[in-house]
Amino acid sequence: MWLIDVETMGLKWFMGNEWTPPYAILSHLWGPDESLFHDFVRETGRHKMGSQKILRCCQLAKRDSLNWLWVDTCCINKESSAELSETINTMFQWYEKAAVCYTYLPDVLDIYETSNEDKFTDSRWFRRGWTLQELIAPQEVHFYDESWKYIASRSALADQIAKVTNVDVALLQERRGQVSSMLSNYSVAQRLSWAANRETTREEDQAYSLLGIFGIKEIMRSTADLSILAWSPTPGSIAERAQQPLACSLADFAKGGKLIPTQQPTGAAWYSETTLTNAALRITTSVREVPNPGTTEKQLVAILGC
Repeated sequence: MWLIDVETMGLKWFMGNEWTPPYAILSHLWGPDESLFHDFVRETGRHKMGSQKILRCCQLAKRDSLNWLWVDTCCINKESSAELSETINTMFQWYEKAAVCYTYLPDVLDIYETSNEDKFTDSRWFRRGWTLQELIAPQEVHFYDESWKYIASRSALADQIAKVTNVDVALLQERRGQVSSMLSNYSVAQRLSWAANRETTREEDQAYSLLGIFGIKEIMRSTADLSILAWSPTPGSIAERAQQPLACSLADFAKGGKLIPTQQPTGAAWYSETTLTNAALRITTSVREVPNPGTTEKQLVAILGC
């Protein structure tokens, strides 16, 4: 990974298999005049507006006794497809391993003005797809308003953030150890619900931005958690989509935040197995016979284990 030397503002490459020094990381909303990788290499982007964010972060990192900084605008060489692919696959881990994440909210005005106290969670940052992992992964997240005045830490605002993001408050509070070990405690539907109301510039980024949260590329090929089938279609599409098993978008999981994994009465986990081919989805799971409302017949329902 490329890191910025906070003293010289120069870039240095650290191999993935070698020791990486402690570093700070920035989470932000991209603007129209960002300093990109080639700007830093050629030292031509110091006049850009985006360079001011980097300069501010370098100052914060030095204050926090950190010598290195990672920023997505200028620490990714997008001309290298191999490097770009590696970055997408490991970005969650980079945020997770950062000593601190500085989150800049340019659309939050002076937080110390009483009239703006409720505007914090109105920031577009809470509705962007990529910022979900940037909220969850780091050990510490510090929020700053448009003037770079400190707002508060993620843990201090955990209850407020949980209400607008649907993320469990336990993931937002102070914690020991990395968050990766905690994510498996949440069902697939729960994790997808966190992203349901978020937007990305490109449609494919909806999937890419979730790689770290699931640790995989195709969810159904790596887990037997059938809560992925517990989705709700939008009101206008119920009739046309009633027969299809899989959701069409993250928005279908908006109501999945409370779908926690359940166990059988014996305490054992529900058994399930899925096989996905180019033609069909095959599911092996427990079923129950229940009354069919409005008729004398009965119907079989599958147990999704949530």
